[in-house]
Amino acid sequence: MLEIYSSQELATILNQARQAKSAAGEKGYSIRDLAKRLDLAPSTLQGWLQGAHLPTPALRSSFMRLVQDLDLLTPSEDTEFWQRTLETLSHSKQGWIGCPYQGLSPYNALTESVFYGRDKLLTDLENAIISVQSKRNKLVVVLGASGSGKTSLLSAGLVGKSCESSGRLAKYYPCLLSMGEVIEKQQTLLDSKASNLPANSLLIVDQLEDFTNAHPDQVKVALDILNEVAKTQILVLGVRSDALEVLLQDARFAPALSNPLIVTPPSVLEYGEIISRPALDAGRKIAPELKELLLRQIQESTSEEASVLPQLSNLLLMIWKSTNNSVLTVSDYLLVGGLAGSLEKLADEFYEKLSTQERRQLRSLLLSMVAVGQRQVTRRVIALKDIPQDYLDLLERLSRERLVVIDAATTQISHDTLLSNWGKLKGWIEESRINLGLVRQIQIASQLWVESDNSPEALRPSLYYAWENREIPDEVAFTNQEEQFLAACSHEANRQKEEQKKRIKTLRHRNQVVTIIAAVAGVLLVATIAGFFQASHYQKQAIASKKDAESRQMALISRELGASDTNLAAQFALSGLNIANTREARSALIETTAVPIPERIFGEGGTVRVAGSADGEVIARADSKGIVSLWRGGDIKTKPETFSASKGQLFTLALKEIAGRNLLAVGGQKTASLWDITAKPRRIAEFGAEDVAYSVAITNRYLGFGFLNGKVNLWELDQIDKPKPASSFQLDTPTSVTALAISPDQQQIAYGGQAGKIYLRDMNGQNSKQLAVGEGSALDLKFSPDGEELGVALTSRQVRRWQAKGNNDSLASLDGFYSFVNTLEYDEDKIIVGCSDTTTTIWDRSGRKLTSLPGREIVTAATKVGGRIITGSVDGQLRHWPESVLPLINEGGYLIDSHTDRKNWVFVSRRLKTPALFKTEKDGLRRMKDPVMPSGLKSATRTEIAEDGQFLVTGTQSGELLTWPLGKDGAGSPIVSKIGDEFLGEIRLSSDHKTAAVAKADELGVYLLNWEGTGWKQYGELPGQHYLMRILGNTGLLATAAEDASVAIFTMDATPKRVGTIKTESLASAFYYDAKRQYLYVGESGGRITINDVKDPGKPRLVAQIRGLQASVNELDITLDEKYLFGISSDKKLWVWSVDSPEKNLYLSVQINQIPYAIADTPAGYLIGGDKGMANLYPHSISEARKQVCKTVGKEITRQEWNAVAPGVQPVSPCGEQDK
Repeated sequence: MLEIYSSQELATILNQARQAKSAAGEKGYSIRDLAKRLDLAPSTLQGWLQGAHLPTPALRSSFMRLVQDLDLLTPSEDTEFWQRTLETLSHSKQGWIGCPYQGLSPYNALTESVFYGRDKLLTDLENAIISVQSKRNKLVVVLGASGSGKTSLLSAGLVGKSCESSGRLAKYYPCLLSMGEVIEKQQTLLDSKASNLPANSLLIVDQLEDFTNAHPDQVKVALDILNEVAKTQILVLGVRSDALEVLLQDARFAPALSNPLIVTPPSVLEYGEIISRPALDAGRKIAPELKELLLRQIQESTSEEASVLPQLSNLLLMIWKSTNNSVLTVSDYLLVGGLAGSLEKLADEFYEKLSTQERRQLRSLLLSMVAVGQRQVTRRVIALKDIPQDYLDLLERLSRERLVVIDAATTQISHDTLLSNWGKLKGWIEESRINLGLVRQIQIASQLWVESDNSPEALRPSLYYAWENREIPDEVAFTNQEEQFLAACSHEANRQKEEQKKRIKTLRHRNQVVTIIAAVAGVLLVATIAGFFQASHYQKQAIASKKDAESRQMALISRELGASDTNLAAQFALSGLNIANTREARSALIETTAVPIPERIFGEGGTVRVAGSADGEVIARADSKGIVSLWRGGDIKTKPETFSASKGQLFTLALKEIAGRNLLAVGGQKTASLWDITAKPRRIAEFGAEDVAYSVAITNRYLGFGFLNGKVNLWELDQIDKPKPASSFQLDTPTSVTALAISPDQQQIAYGGQAGKIYLRDMNGQNSKQLAVGEGSALDLKFSPDGEELGVALTSRQVRRWQAKGNNDSLASLDGFYSFVNTLEYDEDKIIVGCSDTTTTIWDRSGRKLTSLPGREIVTAATKVGGRIITGSVDGQLRHWPESVLPLINEGGYLIDSHTDRKNWVFVSRRLKTPALFKTEKDGLRRMKDPVMPSGLKSATRTEIAEDGQFLVTGTQSGELLTWPLGKDGAGSPIVSKIGDEFLGEIRLSSDHKTAAVAKADELGVYLLNWEGTGWKQYGELPGQHYLMRILGNTGLLATAAEDASVAIFTMDATPKRVGTIKTESLASAFYYDAKRQYLYVGESGGRITINDVKDPGKPRLVAQIRGLQASVNELDITLDEKYLFGISSDKKLWVWSVDSPEKNLYLSVQINQIPYAIADTPAGYLIGGDKGMANLYPHSISEARKQVCKTVGKEITRQEWNAVAPGVQPVSPCGEQDK
C-alpha cells in the first residue's frame, strides 16, 4: 500500500504513473492533453505534478478523475485512501506539506526549508568559498565522516539556501555534479569558450569516495581534472573523511587540505533544532519529554568518528508515520524501536513482508550494491539501465521505504548507516565476503572491458572460472553490463579450450605422442585450472579476511559501547583481538583501558541500593525482591550471603559500625528494620511491617526512617538491641518522605519529598526551616562529612546545596543533568552523584565537574566504600570502580606539551602555570608538588627538561628563565636568569644541556644561551619568527619552522647561518630528532610526516614519508624501548608506527577524548594531555592492557549481550586466550 507524506512524494507518484502511460505508447498524457481532459488549467495540473500545491476542496473531484485516469485507483488505494491523503496533507502548515523528515535520504534544494541546525557550519562554508574566490587555487574541501550531514549541507544548505536570491552567495550559479559527470564534461569545464556554464558558476562535487572506490584506475585522471578546474572556477569538493587518503597522496591538494571545512556533529542546541523545528513547520510538535530523551541518547551515542544524524532522521520519519496525533511522544518513540533500533526495525519490517523468492532477490540485489575493499565495505552506485528487469519492482519498493535512493539515472543504498546498522545485511555481507571480493574484481574488470570498447584482450577467463567454481553458491544480481562481461569471458574460455584441442590434434598428427601428453597436461592446467587456483586463492584470503573483519567489527562495537559501558567495551575489544590481531582491535583495547573499567556483577533488576562499611570490608545490596546480599572482605566477585528483609521491594539502605557491630538499616515495602550483620544477619527490630519506608539515616546515636505517609520517625540507639522512640516529624502534605539525612554532629535533621522544598531542623524539633528547591522534589539528602554543607538530589535535574549552619546561604548548584538526580554522596572534598541519565558524576565542592562515569541504565545507587566507588543500576548490576577514576591532571585550560628525561621524571606544561611534575614509579606515576614561582614573577607556559633529569627550565611572562633542580621531593628553589623583558615561548635544550634556544612569544627572534653554572647567559640571537624549534642533539644545529613555510636548519653560532632546508607540503607542526640515526622527523599541519636524514645538514635527504593522517600532527617522539614512533594529531588521535618502515607499519590508531597537544612515553604508558585540561595514561603494552582488563572486568560477556550487538559472529571469550 502506498504511503505518502509530502506533496513532493505525491507529485513523484503522479509523474511516474503518467510516464508509464506514455512509455506504454498511450497518447494524451502530456500536461496540456491531461488538463484539457480534466477541465483544468494547465498551470494548475503542473502545480500538482511539481508538488507546488495541493488540490483545493473544489478541485478534488478533478483530482480523483486524474488518479483514475492514471490507473492509481486500486482496491488498496481506493477513493477513501486518496481523500484521506489529501485531507492529511492539507492540514499541514503552509511552510511544509507532509512529513518533513527525510529518513536516510539527504536533504536537498527542494527540502531546504526544513533543513535546520547547520547555520554556523553553513556560514563557515560560505566564508571559505568567499575567501578562495581571489586565490590561485579555488578549491574548498568539505570533509565529513559518513553520516555527518555533508551531503545535506552541500545540497540543501549551499545550493538551497546560500545560492538562492536572498542568500550570501546569490551571485553564484550552483552546479552539482558527480565525479563521473566531471570527467564526462571535462572539455566543457576546462574550456571557458566552449563551456555553457555561467561566468559565476559554483561547481560542487560530492561523494568523491564513491567514484574512487568504483574506478580506482581513474583516480589520477579525476584528480588532474579537479586540479585544473579549481584554477579557473570555485570548486567545492565533498569527501568522506575515511577516503581522504586519495587526496593526501597528491601534493597539489595540500593547500586546501591544510584548512578543510570539517563537518562536525551538531551541538546539543543544534540537535534540538533538527528534532523540533521541522515538525513545527509541518503542523505537529515534538513532546518535550521525547526531545529530552533523544538529546540524551544522542549524547550517549555520538562518537568522534560518526554522527547519529541518519539514524535520528530515520527514527523521526518512522515516528511521524506511526501516528496521526499532533504531538509525537515517547510512546511513539518506543513503538518504532528507539534510536538504535528504528532503522533495523524499518528494514526488518520490509523484509518480513516479502515472499521467499523476493527475499532471495533482496539479498542478491543489496549484495550487488556494496563494494568490499581491503579495509571497508562501501555503497556502490549502479546505473538504472544495468539493473536486471526482474529486480525493478523490488527496487521501486525499496525506494519508497527510502532504503535505496533512485535519481535520474542511477541507484544506490540510501546511506552507509544501513550497512552497519541492519543486522541482516551485515550478516549477508559477512557470509558472502569471500564471493564479494571476487564480485568486486568482476565489477572492476567489466568496467575496464567496456572502456576498452569490449576488447577481447580485456576479458578475464580466470575470473569466470573462479566465479563458476566458488565454494559458496551465492546469488548476486549482476548488472546487465557485468552479465555481458561474464558471458564474454565464458565464450573466451570456451574459445581457448577449442584452440587447445586443435593444437593437440595437430601434435598427434605429427606423432609426437609423448610431447602431446605433456602439452595437454600443461595447457589444461593453465587454461582450466587457473580459475580453480584463483578461487582457491580467494577462499584462503577470505578465511583470513573474515577473521579480520570480525575482529574489526568487535573493535567498532567496543568504540560504540565505550560511551555507555567501559566494561563491555573492554571485553569486546579483547574478544576482537582474540579473533585476529588487527590494528583496530589493538587500538580499541588501548582506548578502553585508558578510562576506568569497573568490575561488574549481576543481580535482580529494579531499584538497587548499596551501602558499605567505612573500611570497605562489608558491602550490602538491597534489591527489588526484598533480598539483601552481603559481601565480606570487600570482594564482590565472591558469592554473597543473602537474607530476606521483606517480601516486597526494598527502597533504602544504610550501614553503620557502632560499638564494634555492623548495623544495617533496611527500608521498603512492609519493612523499616534494623539488622545486626556483624556475623550471621539478625533482625534487631522492625518498625514498619505495615508501612512503606522510602528513606533512612543512621548515626552513632540515631536511626531515622521516612515513610509513605509523610512521616519521619526517629529512634535513639543508646541501647542498640532496644531502640527507643525519640521524635516524629510530618511533611505539610501526605507525600512520601523520599530523602532523609542527619548531620555528622547529630544536631540537625533534613528531610523532604514534597515538591518545592526540604525541611531542616534541630534534632529536638526546634529552629525549623524550609529551604526552597524550585520545581523539583528531593530524592536524596546528604550532609558533608565536616557538617558544613547540605546537598539535595532533585527531580528537577540538579543538585542544590546550602551552608548547613548559620543563615543557610545557597552554594553553587550542580547542573547539566538530563534527568532525575537519584542519589548523592559526599566523599571528603568531592561529591558523587548518580542520575537517571545513566551517568555517575564526580564534582569538587566548588561546583566543578571532575569526571563522568558512563552507564547503560538508570543509576539508583552511588557510594564510596573502602576507597572505591560502587554504583547500582536498574538492570541489577553493581559496578565496582577502581580506586583512581579521575584523570592525572584535571584543572581546566590547555595542556601544551609534555617531555620526559626517559628515566625518572615527566612534566606537563600548563597554560600560564608552572608545570605539573610526575615521578615514574613501578606502579605508575606519582604527582609531585607543583613548582612554586618566586614572588613577583608569573609563569609563562613552556617548559623543558634536561636529558639527564637534573633540572627543569621554565619561562616567565617578563623574560626570566627559571632553572628548577630536581630531587627526591620534586622541584627545588629555582635559579633565576634574566634574559629579556618579554613573554618567553618555546624552550629547547641540547643533549648535554649546556646550550638552550628560547623563543620570544610576542616578538620576533630566538635567544641562544649558554649555561654558566650559576645561570643562563645569552651569546647570540636568531632573528625572525620561529614558532617551532628543535636542537639537534649536540651537533650545534637548530631546526626551526621558518617564515617561508619550510624547515630551516641553522648553526647555533653567535650569528646563526642557515645551512639546510627541508621542504614541506604544509606548515611544520612537530619535530623529533633521533640522535642515533641522525634523523629529523617532521610533522605537518596537513597530516604528512617526513623522515629526513640530516647527517649532511646542507643536503637533507628524504628517507620516508607517512601519509594517511587527516589533521595537523601536534607532537612526535620515539618510545622508551626505541621500537616505535608515536604521534598525536588534532583530530583526537594517537598514532603508533613501527620504527622500521613506519610508512608501512601502522601499529595503533587510538581515539582520544580531547584534542591532544602534550604526550610523553613513560613506563606506565603514554601520558597525553590536551585542550580540556586533562591528562590520562594510555597503555602502550597490549599484554599489560590484557592483564588489566581480565583482572578487573568481573562477569564476562553473556551470550545475550553478545548476540544483541554481534549476531552471526561466534562468541569468543575475552580472557580465554593469550596474545596472538
